[in-house]
Amino acid sequence: MTEELRPTISVLVADNTRMNTDLLADAVERNPNFQIVRSIASDTHLMQIASELQPDVAVISAGLGDESSRGCEIARKLRTASPSTNAILLMDQPHRTVVVDAFRAGARGVFCRVGSVEELCKCIDRVSRGQIWAGCDEIKYVLDALVQSNPPKPEALGTNLLSPRELEVVRYVAEGLSNREIADQLKLSQHTIKNYLFRIFDKLGASNRAELIFMAFSSPAMPFNQNTQISGSFRIPEDDLAAFEWCSNAADIFTDAQFILGQMYRDGRGAEKDFVAAYMWFRIAEATSRKIVQACLKSCIQLRLKLSDAEIARAKRRATEWLRVNSPDLASNKLGLKTRDMPVPIHKSVAKIS
Repeated sequence: MTEELRPTISVLVADNTRMNTDLLADAVERNPNFQIVRSIASDTHLMQIASELQPDVAVISAGLGDESSRGCEIARKLRTASPSTNAILLMDQPHRTVVVDAFRAGARGVFCRVGSVEELCKCIDRVSRGQIWAGCDEIKYVLDALVQSNPPKPEALGTNLLSPRELEVVRYVAEGLSNREIADQLKLSQHTIKNYLFRIFDKLGASNRAELIFMAFSSPAMPFNQNTQISGSFRIPEDDLAAFEWCSNAADIFTDAQFILGQMYRDGRGAEKDFVAAYMWFRIAEATSRKIVQACLKSCIQLRLKLSDAEIARAKRRATEWLRVNSPDLASNKLGLKTRDMPVPIHKSVAKIS
């Protein structure tokens, strides 16, 4: 589709004063690709308006209502009120805490007011396509927060806090099912499944599905189906646009999807070339892989206390055989690892976000 034929992008604007809101709305609407569906100078009735209008993008002041964290709270609630709306948080200064909290709340972009109107329009356009928008400093803040976050402790899952139905939902999430697939399995609506997930996140202190899966697999109390497939094959669409969409949906919890997004942004496949976004996704994949490795090493140390030397040797041989078939680059020691000393193969999580 050419740029001229692209559909109009609907935008909701919410700034902290009426003057700022009107100026921002006028500046954005000068771009013929955008349509301002509503401009709001407070958070009053914002969720109701967003729910009714379902805009493609919402540009929200981080300090809406004179509260520095109010914009993040609105972005979080917007995910429920209007799931199809991508939020951009507008900031006076890109403070580390606010940037990290914005992305944790579900924002797809952060933009500093010192930027130009042209840059803001480009930000809105990219975010409307499902892409992430952040400057180099903001990306570094997010990556630092991801690397510094500690792997969940086994007792952190707190399965006693969850109802039997919520435990069942967690199990299906860990098996890689989307909200739609979980709804089909449990004979419930997708909206009900989303409500279950929000309650589960709140009870367990998880920010997203990735953290929930790490908690689930680190907890011996989780009632997993014995047929749960953790290591195995996955199918990515061959068409570049479909593959880009699939990886964007799976990137929260799928390291391979993060890496593939980096390649697609780098090569301009399925999206315009964007070296900043490519660098961001490569760094995220690196950080996520490191977190998985740390969790694997910790689990293997615990298991060594329960296994005999013969059992450990047998496990290492089986790991080596698996690597030769599925990951010959690791088996041939390209990463500088001694295959015979590897505790377990690094798995590919089969997971998809709806």
